Amino acid sequence: MFFPVRTDCALRTTPRVNYALILVNVVVFALQKLEAGGAINIGFGKLALNPGEPTLLAFFSYAFMHGGYMHLIGNMVFLYIFGNNVSDRLGQVQYLLFYLAGGAFAGIGFVLLAEPVFGNQYAPVVGASGAVAAVTGAYLVLFPRSNVTVLIMFILIGFYQISGLWFVALFFAQDLLFQFFGAGGNVAHSAHISGSIFGFTVSMGLLATGLLERDRWDLLSVLSQWNRRREYRSVVATGWDPYGKLPSKSTRRREQAEEPPDPRTTQIMEMRAQVSEAVAHRDLKSAAELYLKLIELDPKQVMPKSTQTDIANQLASMDKFSDAVAAYESFLRTYPQAEDHAHIQLWTGLIYSRYLDDPQKAIERIEGALPRLVAARDLDLARSELERLRSGRPVV
Repeated sequence: MFFPVRTDCALRTTPRVNYALILVNVVVFALQKLEAGGAINIGFGKLALNPGEPTLLAFFSYAFMHGGYMHLIGNMVFLYIFGNNVSDRLGQVQYLLFYLAGGAFAGIGFVLLAEPVFGNQYAPVVGASGAVAAVTGAYLVLFPRSNVTVLIMFILIGFYQISGLWFVALFFAQDLLFQFFGAGGNVAHSAHISGSIFGFTVSMGLLATGLLERDRWDLLSVLSQWNRRREYRSVVATGWDPYGKLPSKSTRRREQAEEPPDPRTTQIMEMRAQVSEAVAHRDLKSAAELYLKLIELDPKQVMPKSTQTDIANQLASMDKFSDAVAAYESFLRTYPQAEDHAHIQLWTGLIYSRYLDDPQKAIERIEGALPRLVAARDLDLARSELERLRSGRPVV
């Protein structure tokens, strides 16, 4: 058994709507308990979603009711951990509409796939699981490279950090297994599956159409980076040199036959290959450490665009800010026309400002990035940081 505890994605806003949804679920559950004890009479039984007699209201109301304490707690933990970040990306009102639509779509999936338990009688369903599954499906699209800290209580009890993508995918695979192989007990896995598909599809659609602001770490960007690395490795394997500094494949074979290779050049090429291989396997910590050794051998070495930014980001996450800035600066010099050049400039300026105490370089980098920034949050961040630097106010 394991539960998510937190993610490593920082929030930009207070997710008030998500907090309100959690509160509503808790209040409704308390009222259910009061009704079960005979203290009140609201008629919650009519608000459950019955596949035999579905009503329009039930497609929404069922998602705010729960069958027991553990049912409620499990759903609310997942909603709190993942819903806060999804709300932060979608916006408060948009997130509320998304959540309600996700619950309704999950209910539709449940009704379409439901089978009678006795004669023509169907078992009604309650619970926020379908809506929460929509949220986790969106989280997979919007934060595929995030990490989730989980509490594992099986043989070895403790906290462990795993990829957010694999965490969500594991639960989706579990629902598929239980749904199609008839296991899992009294759980509406079809609602979970429908909710996950809704969240994934809608989020991908919003990103692809531009209705939701793109982020360099969303699933579309990750897939694009993976494809560029694949194409790069394929082209390089044919003998093409992207830097124009190395001889062609045929020339290398001729030269190797004539004279022994330079040990230093061989070492550099082997180390570049090791860095690329580590990045391809998403072992960014090892890639960053290998890159630093490569720079010691030849300070002029620069990796391909996506690899260079991955390494610089990893160095920053390891609090090696001087090394990170050097890697970013190499990127800026080598790839002045890169589509994320302005974003890298801004990030470099923020590191100079907040971690290296070099306001002059910070101002130069942020001012250089400002005319080419597009995203509203990047523009706001750049302007506020420049204002702080020019006023001499300390970092809060």
